[in-house]
Amino acid sequence: MKSAGRKRERGLCVLFLLLFTAVFFTACGEAEPRRVKQEENAVASVTVFASSGDGERVFGLFNFGHAFLLLTNESDGTIDLCGYPLKAGESATISTWSLTKRFGVWFNVESAFVKQRVKYTDRLSVTCPVTEERLAGANEYLTACNRWSVTTNCTAFTLGLYNLLAGEENRIEISGLRTPKKLKDEIARFAEHRAVQEIVTQGEIGFLGADGKFVGGFVME
Repeated sequence: MKSAGRKRERGLCVLFLLLFTAVFFTACGEAEPRRVKQEENAVASVTVFASSGDGERVFGLFNFGHAFLLLTNESDGTIDLCGYPLKAGESATISTWSLTKRFGVWFNVESAFVKQRVKYTDRLSVTCPVTEERLAGANEYLTACNRWSVTTNCTAFTLGLYNLLAGEENRIEISGLRTPKKLKDEIARFAEHRAVQEIVTQGEIGFLGADGKFVGGFVME
């Protein structure tokens, strides 16, 4: 009888542990995915991309990845971006670079790299609507952030412009040093995120000069 009682006690203990484990891991599981807040009065869309450089690493060389935006004009008119004409239905990639010609904001470098050099093969992205009100602050941001350094890198620039354009509901927060890997992880939290989304742009490659005006005609070597 005592042996049977001990077996029942052990059985109850095992059952309790199994139930506790199931509840614990359910409670500590991954958070619910984020959902993009849509806007009926959007005039553009912004797609934020992040690549951690996986699959493009070369032995002996560092590759910390890259972050950038794709802005698409969904209105009937032309959007002026510091002298860059984003025509109706067209798209342009935007980010900062430490290129010899100019350390700062560049247009359409990423789309050229994807086409000519098969870059950012691990990229994740998510697209959010942009209202006319939020778009109005883009030029001021581009002019103020027309620089590049370790702390004001491509991710810091991209995240700041994305948050300005996408609005509070779609905002992304990153603590500490902002890196493409951290941004990629945050993009993955959106249910609508996409892997290796196609990037098509129509305008020329160029940069913002020291005066904050677009300088076009640049050719990738």
